[in-house]
Amino acid sequence: MSRNIWKILFILLLAINVIVIGALVFWWVSLDQESGSTETEQQISEEEDFQPYFTGETDSAQVNNILEAEMENERADLVVENGQFKIVSALELLGREIDIELSFVPEALENGNIELRKEDFSIAGLPLPGPEVLTVVQSQSEFPEFVQINPEEETIRIRLDQWSEDEEYTVRADKVNLEEDEIVFTVGR
Repeated sequence: MSRNIWKILFILLLAINVIVIGALVFWWVSLDQESGSTETEQQISEEEDFQPYFTGETDSAQVNNILEAEMENERADLVVENGQFKIVSALELLGREIDIELSFVPEALENGNIELRKEDFSIAGLPLPGPEVLTVVQSQSEFPEFVQINPEEETIRIRLDQWSEDEEYTVRADKVNLEEDEIVFTVGR
């Protein structure tokens, strides 16, 4: 009988540790960031209003090079591998490094935006629930206006129709197929 009590207490302690580690990870991710809000969905201009200037094609190796250069001083790595877009990081806790991985499958939408659909969220190899993770990320992190997080649908939408370094040009995603290593986009007005 006493062995069963110790077994139950051990499992309870293990569960508490996993919950505490998960909470620390989300706190760490949100460190030094204010609560952000997303804009409501706006209508993209009609297809005939868009004047394409050129179409470009890239692959995951080129995207990884860009992401590596942009994320050089960040706490997380963004990579494209195995047909997925991944956010990979690590948290040091009690002298051990704990891996964190968020995996998404990207898709080009008809309106030229990109939707990242949750594939897998894990910490130290343990799966995490998508809606809860995205709710915490949404409430604790600040994102540009063109990034919209929808925890209920387990998606992140990158509104390319709202993003522009130069107000005169617009980028549209025509195809994002990481399985075939093909990313096609159009720049226009």
